[in-house]
Amino acid sequence: MKRTHFFLFILLAISKANFGQPENDEKSLNNNKVVSVTSYYARTSESQLEEFLNTPSWYQKNISDSNVYNNKGKLVLHRNFDFQNRSKYYDTKYEYNSAGLLTKMVEFNDATIKKTDSLAYNNENLISYHKIYYNTNKYLLYENKVDYTYKKRNLPVEMRTFSPDGKLNTVTVKIYDEKDRLIEEILYWGSTEAKDMKEKKKYIYHSEKSKVINEIQTYLNENADLYFIKKFDESGFMIENISYHPRKKEIRNKTTITKDNNKIVETYFDYVQVESLPTSSGKEDETAPMIRGEKELKPVRKIVKILSKNGLIEITKLYKVDPSGKEEYDSAIKYEYQFGK
Repeated sequence: MKRTHFFLFILLAISKANFGQPENDEKSLNNNKVVSVTSYYARTSESQLEEFLNTPSWYQKNISDSNVYNNKGKLVLHRNFDFQNRSKYYDTKYEYNSAGLLTKMVEFNDATIKKTDSLAYNNENLISYHKIYYNTNKYLLYENKVDYTYKKRNLPVEMRTFSPDGKLNTVTVKIYDEKDRLIEEILYWGSTEAKDMKEKKKYIYHSEKSKVINEIQTYLNENADLYFIKKFDESGFMIENISYHPRKKEIRNKTTITKDNNKIVETYFDYVQVESLPTSSGKEDETAPMIRGEKELKPVRKIVKILSKNGLIEITKLYKVDPSGKEEYDSAIKYEYQFGK
């Protein structure tokens, strides 16, 4: 990965705003006093799925991973089990400050520390320092100091990252409306000149009075090539994610998300070239080329999450979708919860 791209990746990874759809959000985990959740991978036929889900001696052999949470619903331990050898696992431990912000993430290879990711914050709870260090070979992968310029009420209007030698790496400029709602965010590399713009985000709200985001549009480079559009309902739940080819200026793929009382359905579409069989001329042994039509968005897979009455995911089902739209069951994931008092 090029150095510029790497730093951009890191900035995206540590961003405070996380608009992705979580498996189980912190509010649900905290409200239900969840202390741990373990997932099991079910590679069975759909006809055997119910038996699998109700047979602990069967599904427990297929453990996938487990998470442990503190009393505020924050993840403190993630354990990922080796697919080939379930007795082998890899841990990641998380630490937080009194404000509930992540300060350290440590990855282990068996009992040996593999990587340490450290963060510090300023008085406004914004990231002021970030370091990634590989302990196994004593290699400093990344280290950055972060400074801010503020608007009234501690709204950051500019964020600057610096390497340890004081060199300016990135500048993020944020623009707010008269209601202090973020409406634009621009990421630059090295300077705030137009040629150094790497990414621009536009935030659109549901109404003039609403503070809930309706749409986030992401553009790349100084040409402002459209890259992503994320759409949300009035509760802040993401309902659509559209990806574009920046250079081709066409849709690459799309995900739609629907939710009712006990089910979340994610449908994934790819933008594909539609072809049809040629019309035969009637001549023997004549082979005609396929007829190429317009490109269309076609569903390729679907994920169905079944929720319990308290809003936690009980099972996730994965389906393949063929070009005709026919769905074929592929596999499933079962979740088991432990609750505190």
